Formats: sequence, C-alpha cells, structure tokens
Amino acid sequence: MKRIRHLSLAIAIIMLVFACMPVAMAASLYASEPLSLREGPGTKYKIITELRTGDKVEVVDNYGKWTKVVFEGMTGYVYDQYLTAEKIIIKGQAAATAKINLRSGPGTQYKKLGSIKKGTSIDVLSLDGDWASFFYAGKLVYAHSDYIAYDEVRSSMPDYATQEYLNDLGLNILDKYGALPKRLKSQFNVCAAYYDMNADKFYVDIVDLDATKEKLFKKHISDWEYITLKSIDQAPGPRV
Repeated sequence: MKRIRHLSLAIAIIMLVFACMPVAMAASLYASEPLSLREGPGTKYKIITELRTGDKVEVVDNYGKWTKVVFEGMTGYVYDQYLTAEKIIIKGQAAATAKINLRSGPGTQYKKLGSIKKGTSIDVLSLDGDWASFFYAGKLVYAHSDYIAYDEVRSSMPDYATQEYLNDLGLNILDKYGALPKRLKSQFNVCAAYYDMNADKFYVDIVDLDATKEKLFKKHISDWEYITLKSIDQAPGPRV
C-alpha cells in the first residue's frame, strides 16, 4: 500500500508540474502599427518600450486580448489586435551602423554581393523579416536590419509631449469621453486617441466626423492644437 501511495503521489506531483509549465508558442508576429510594450496585460501597466510598425516579436502566451511577447530581449505584453503574421513593408532613409555584407536575397544563404562601410546612407525599399532591401551600385541588395538605423526626424509635437505624455493623453481623452452623459455621447462617437509615430500626428478617431461633431469634441473633450481629428466608418477595438 505504501508503494502504491508513493507512486500515486509521484504521479500527482508530475501532473502538477506539467500543469504549471507555460505553453510553448513558437510564433513570430509583426507590429501592424506603433504600439506599446507593457509590463502587464492592460493599459494600467507601465510601458517598457514602444514598438514601431514592422517590429518583429516572438509570442510567448495569450491573455485574453493581450499577448505576451519577447522583443529585443525584453518580455512584455501588447494588445493583440495590432499584431499580424504579415511582414510589414517599411521604407525610409537609413544608415549602416557597422560594416554590412550585402546579399542577393533576404538571408545568409544568398550570394554575397559585397559590403558597405559604417555610416553609409541608404534608401530602404522594404523590410523582409530581418532583412532590408535597397539599391546599391545599381543593384537590388539585402542587408540584415540589425545593422541599419533609420534617420531620426524631429517630431512636430511640442518638446513637453513625450511618448508617456501622449499615451496618457490618449487614455485621458477616452476617460473624459466615457464620463460624459449618455445623451451627449450619442451625438459624437469617439473611438480611439493615439500618437502615430510614422505620421507624427496625434489622432482622435470619430465615427462619421463632421463640423458639428468637431465642435462638440473641442468643447467637451479637448481643443489641443496638435490633435488631428479623423473620420472613420465604424468603431474598432481600443488602440493602446
């Protein structure tokens, strides 16, 4: 009986260990637009860093509408509506941060076509996974994106408008709208408030925006001069 009892206990412990082990989810996804990597699954958690459109993440697990991911060695949570399996095309001026080998395709298995020195300016055509494509010496070439930095462009936002400020502004706008009387809210539908790093604009999405709804928003929510009101056809999920 003791042996059976000990065996049953051992099996129970093994089952408990396996039950507590995280589920492996070996999948790579991409940010479909700029979004925040947070310490927990919700907007109340602190922002670790900001993801740019096209940034690649490794999925760890899912928590409702939030996904736990690893990005550049950092583990955090992102809102899953803005993750996609499709590779995002990114264009722009950039420069090599080190000597880079150029290849005929997006991978080390492709033929080497030479190299460029650190500081060389390039005009990126697209991003294929971890590889950027551009023309060099009249040829279409590929280089690993880890050694490419996009040129910094000064934001048109005021100096005090840090990323944290803009994130808080978006949440405050939605909270303020949510606190309005139901009768007033029915007159203009505010769906999202967010800073788009690619466009360098702070957008507020309003369903079927017109002059009347614009006046209502500025009167009851905010008339900050850097807000760009945008008309949409329907209400999407929360943008975070």
